[in-house]
Amino acid sequence: EGAPMLRQLVDRAAGRLVVLAGGGVCPQNAAEIIRLSGTCEIHASARHTIASHMIYRKPGVSMGAPGTDEYSRKTTSAEIVAEIIKAINP
Repeated sequence: EGAPMLRQLVDRAAGRLVVLAGGGVCPQNAAEIIRLSGTCEIHASARHTIASHMIYRKPGVSMGAPGTDEYSRKTTSAEIVAEIIKAINP
């Protein structure tokens, strides 16, 4: 959604600084974001969820924010990063 604004910023920067596109970047849209925005760099969390290695769990005693899964965590996926790289460098 923000590609047109990024394009304006890239044009206005005129090479004096780098405009970094980020927020929702994934293998399916990375190349299009670069093409539409004119940016030469992107930021992606490339996250996926993995299960917690926690062994002891006490039902009814929450360690996380309400409504969150405290028995998993997000981490950067090397596979997703590789997919993004492949998508932008066919």
